[in-house]
Amino acid sequence: MNYEMEMRYERKMARKEGLAEGRAEGRAEGRAEGRAEGRAEGRAEGRAEGEQLKLIQIVAKKVLKGKSLSVIASELEETEDSIKPIYNSLVSNPEAVPEEVLDRLQKKIC
Repeated sequence: MNYEMEMRYERKMARKEGLAEGRAEGRAEGRAEGRAEGRAEGRAEGRAEGEQLKLIQIVAKKVLKGKSLSVIASELEETEDSIKPIYNSLVSNPEAVPEEVLDRLQKKIC
């Protein structure tokens, strides 16, 4: 009988140890996946923001040259509706740097 109790105890301890190891591995894998997803999201957001800043810079140059909204949209092969918020922001505040314009546009969207 003593042998059976010892075996049960060892199985019970092995199960607990296995569960603890499995949880630790699962957490580690989850953290790694979360970090990877976070980095990917960060890169995507950074690229999108960079593209927006470049578009704002280009529109700003064209506004300073006195070009109209329709001309700028045509030259950039964009719709007037997509350029209009940038254009209006730059016309109302020509000294604004692209980052300020982007911040203002993002605040309007949120």
